[in-house]
Amino acid sequence: MSVAVAHMALGAWPEGALVPYLAPSEQARFSSLSNTRRRHEYAGARVLAKYLFLNRSRDAMTVRDVGPDDITLFSTSTFREIEVARGDGPPQLIWRDAPQRNIHLSLAHGSGYVAAAISAQGPVGLDVMDIAVRAPSFYRKQFSPREQAWANDHASYALLWALKESVVKAGAVPDATLWGFDEIEILVEQSAGDVARHHSHTLLPLTVRVPRAARAIADAGFARVRNLLLSFVTLETVRDAAGISGGVNAWQHRHE
Repeated sequence: MSVAVAHMALGAWPEGALVPYLAPSEQARFSSLSNTRRRHEYAGARVLAKYLFLNRSRDAMTVRDVGPDDITLFSTSTFREIEVARGDGPPQLIWRDAPQRNIHLSLAHGSGYVAAAISAQGPVGLDVMDIAVRAPSFYRKQFSPREQAWANDHASYALLWALKESVVKAGAVPDATLWGFDEIEILVEQSAGDVARHHSHTLLPLTVRVPRAARAIADAGFARVRNLLLSFVTLETVRDAAGISGGVNAWQHRHE
């Protein structure tokens, strides 16, 4: 599995402490954000992604809990050589002005954490979802009968929702958006009971099928980080009849 995943608690960093690790263009974007929480998430997610790029030889099946001692293994100038750029598609790593087109990246944040995943295998989608009690109507509306039959508690529903977000962010389902998650069905081969018993920070590989997916899912997995569920999916790289790598123009969900 050629995926590296990490998460970082933003509370470990005072406000503004991550700015020296940002590239000049990122610092400009950071300064333009008016919301303090959003600035902290913006900086944290990018610094974490850069750390994964610099340290990508680690065991990819370990969900790395990254803290200041890890980040400071590399100089701030080394971090500033890397930029996480955004356009109309997923974020892209640029190192020393050279786009790293063979490295796919996804970012997420929630409940005081940021998370990042990089993949050299194919497009990757990452999400974090808090485990919370929601109204019964939410479950009836957003999940198919097969999904409802699989899920047995709030955590398993949270995992399905996180996987839906991961699938959309990876670009697996054409024209999918946040407002159409009820049209995306996630079928997990492992039982909800087996998933519930996995509570360590090690990623549990999942076998996931998405009937609407335009591209096959190569890898999927999840981990529980305190009261958050972190999930990812990667897509198989496909080629069309002319031998050119194919893609799905489905990136309409702006959450990172």
